[in-house]
Amino acid sequence: RANKQLGEAVITSDPSFNKIFLGEPGYWFRFKYNGKDYQKETDDDREFYVGARIVNDAAEFAGITSSSTGYAVIDSYAKRHVSQEINDALDAMTEVYHVKTNSYSEIWVYRF
Repeated sequence: RANKQLGEAVITSDPSFNKIFLGEPGYWFRFKYNGKDYQKETDDDREFYVGARIVNDAAEFAGITSSSTGYAVIDSYAKRHVSQEINDALDAMTEVYHVKTNSYSEIWVYRF
């Protein structure tokens, strides 16, 4: 939060993260939870509960990261479930934070 500048994008692996910690809807990596697709969304391709803009695939991710600056925040569960193309794009970014609490809980923050 302290490093985010006005107008920068934040893309996260949890749709409520931006709303809780930043007070804005932000962006959300869409992926399947427990093998099921996330069905709650509005007609304008935003997550139903907090209004996070949904990033459906690597092309949308590339569009956001090439047209703006900001951060991508992803946890170990999401990293295993987003596409390989998104993981490759993340790996090409600058990692600014990483913490591993245990073998099931790991978080990365990338700058784009």
